[in-house]
Amino acid sequence: MRLVVFGPALLRTAPTAGIWQLCLALSMFSSLATHFVGHPLTARSASLQRAEADFRSSLMRLRLFAEEIAERQGEAAEEEAAGQYFENIKAATWLAARGTLN
Repeated sequence: MRLVVFGPALLRTAPTAGIWQLCLALSMFSSLATHFVGHPLTARSASLQRAEADFRSSLMRLRLFAEEIAERQGEAAEEEAAGQYFENIKAATWLAARGTLN
């Protein structure tokens, strides 16, 4: 879209054809590089958000059913589940950060 809008102005103001060809080539290269670098990060980001949402929903469920959990002495099981959800967040965060460092 931007090429359609700014292309004619680039052609008018460029001193030689090589200048606008270089600009076009650099633009295409940077777009492709951004795509290849950023594409794997979307899955990792979605995984991290899913882990965080699972943790939040488990805490909300714990808050809603706190009385029933206490009556049935289920604190240990709920603590274990919350710990597992938090470990999932740590693992997803590590994978997301590791993906940005590579």
